[in-house]
Amino acid sequence: MAGLFRLVSILAVLGGVSLMTGVASAQQGIMLDVDAPTAGVNVMDGQPLLIGGWAHMPGGAISSVDVYLDAEGGNPVGTARLGIVRRDVAAVLGRPEALTSGYNVDWIPRNLSQGSHTLYVVARSTTGQTITQAVPISACGCGLRGSITNPVVVSVGPYGYELDTGGPGVWLERPNDMPPNDQ
Repeated sequence: MAGLFRLVSILAVLGGVSLMTGVASAQQGIMLDVDAPTAGVNVMDGQPLLIGGWAHMPGGAISSVDVYLDAEGGNPVGTARLGIVRRDVAAVLGRPEALTSGYNVDWIPRNLSQGSHTLYVVARSTTGQTITQAVPISACGCGLRGSITNPVVVSVGPYGYELDTGGPGVWLERPNDMPPNDQ
């Protein structure tokens, strides 16, 4: 319920919702909201952080949502998965096409310096329009450091996880004369 109240409040501030009738009358352009993380959250190295919310363009489509650290277009954090179901957004906006307006980025910070930082979430439409929302975060300069007995997930990719074991990477190369299954 708190997320729905926040959505109504944001749209009311933007002038996009008539609170008297509860009907959304979207203005031309992209609408963007970052639900997570909350402003000022403390981020630690090696601890996964979900960056998510919703982006919608009435009469158009969102082509991408990208997240950057400390400068719009600066250090890329990730590109969001689009199409996440957001019934609350569709209901408040009164637009069934906003049902899949949700997005998420999974970020595992690495070597983030202690102090204040800003995440910039940039939504782009298929027509080239962009909108940006900044979220202040802080980093303690601490967190998980990998070791051989305590490996830490560094990144998550389409083929699995990359682990930090605290040392240099070791690559094993198969000699040409070894059978492929090492039997």
